[in-house]
Amino acid sequence: MKDFMDLVLARHSCRSYSTRPVEEEKLRACLEAGRLAPSASNRQPWQFVVADTPGAAAGVARAAQAQGENRFTADCPVFIAITEEGERPDLAPIGKVKRQDYRPLDIGIAVAHICLMAQEQGLASCILGWYDEEAVREALGIPPGREVRVMIALGYAAEGETPPQKKRKPFDEAVRYVR
Repeated sequence: MKDFMDLVLARHSCRSYSTRPVEEEKLRACLEAGRLAPSASNRQPWQFVVADTPGAAAGVARAAQAQGENRFTADCPVFIAITEEGERPDLAPIGKVKRQDYRPLDIGIAVAHICLMAQEQGLASCILGWYDEEAVREALGIPPGREVRVMIALGYAAEGETPPQKKRKPFDEAVRYVR
């Protein structure tokens, strides 16, 4: 297993994919990492909808590109759409008292788990937030009442794909201690 910081430093948004299929055990490891992610009150407000056949992936790639974005997804062999369940009535009072809907945060944590596991498995990923949601819904048969919150493009990076150097705020600008 790789050191966690190595995964964090290596993980990047891949913009060029190989058509090489992703092995079932690697895909399952990524999905299991997402499934095991923590969530507020253990709600697990997600469902991971996977397109991992050439036909299904091509349909999702078209939906991802429908608004002129994400052209790099054409060869991507796997897409994971993360859908959000509606608010659970038994937990709704917690959100009202705190004036906070934790579902988007929970989904973000699951997405991070999936992407870091992908990196550990030697796979590349890109988190997609710009796509035609209705086209994605249609391509994946997602029923009404489930929001498509985010998608992950997943596969092997194309030969020659090199991760860009991370551009981040300096530590002292990003972190403030109160002691």
